[in-house]
Amino acid sequence: MRLQTRVLWKRVRGPRSSCAVSIRLDRNFAAIVDSAFAQQASSGKGGFTLVELIVGLALLALLISLILPAVQMVRERSRSFVCTSNLRQLGLATQSYHAEFDCLPVGEQAYVPLLPYLGEESYFNQIQGNDGGVFHPGKYLAVLNCPSDSGKRISPVEASYQLNEGSQFRDPVPNGIRELKLYSTEFTRFRDITDGLSQTAYFSENLKRWFNPTQSEIDSLPRRFIWETEQFTRNLDDFSKQCANHRTIVWWNAYTYGQIQAKGIPSPGYDHLMTPNSYPCYNGPVEPGTSVWPEWGSQPATSSHPGGVNVLMADGSVRFHSDLIDVSVWRALGSRNGNDNAATE
Repeated sequence: MRLQTRVLWKRVRGPRSSCAVSIRLDRNFAAIVDSAFAQQASSGKGGFTLVELIVGLALLALLISLILPAVQMVRERSRSFVCTSNLRQLGLATQSYHAEFDCLPVGEQAYVPLLPYLGEESYFNQIQGNDGGVFHPGKYLAVLNCPSDSGKRISPVEASYQLNEGSQFRDPVPNGIRELKLYSTEFTRFRDITDGLSQTAYFSENLKRWFNPTQSEIDSLPRRFIWETEQFTRNLDDFSKQCANHRTIVWWNAYTYGQIQAKGIPSPGYDHLMTPNSYPCYNGPVEPGTSVWPEWGSQPATSSHPGGVNVLMADGSVRFHSDLIDVSVWRALGSRNGNDNAATE
């Protein structure tokens, strides 16, 4: 350290007329440094003390706790961007299909006619080559799956986006884009959407269902499964309250929209009976002689995005709708010809 002091002295040494003050300061600094090192050497101590180590680790943990949420937020924004992009591709495919055939593909297999417009013409040809009712082995299509809707895979063919089936019970008929029964051969055209293309939902997110879930999966992801209400009711508001507050059991092997169907493509369908990210419910126990539960139940729009769901409108635009949207507005967005006000939040 003495050698360092002398080097420092020579480095700052210069004309006495201009450096007198600086030289005196450097001399004092060198003396302080020499004294500190001498005291540390005489005490026999070096490195960090235990207190300093604990404080350093605490600061590091605090820094990590501040950084991780920001990293997770960036990742979720990236996944949400991909999800929105997928819906836009579905919208463009729908517009192209309607321009060519003057109708919308809204039957049982609404995805199949869109495949050539999604860059999957070879897969479309394979499916068309199957005999009716024969199950195709299936293919995972990234454009039909939201990156945030990940986890347990139950089949090669899955979809995170479902077709709007309206804002009323499906019995006798839905009032959404898919107006008639599931197996109907009739089609909807843009001119049939009298509420306006920009005011009517077409596709939205719907979490993929898992069959045979464990109890821990049900507890951690309750909106990924279909529940049963305590009592059957034909009143929509009563049903919504029961589904929110009086659910009973989860249907472990229930048929659900969005899973593998004939020809290896999911059969899509969600509804606007309840606001986004409500619980999916069957309306039961069902009354004797009435239709099956899916006709009187609800498959709400659900997603893993914080606070809401992405929705593809009939005009091809994509919007994010909050879980807190007014139920009357949400239902208006679900009907295609209800003459109702769908002014957004």
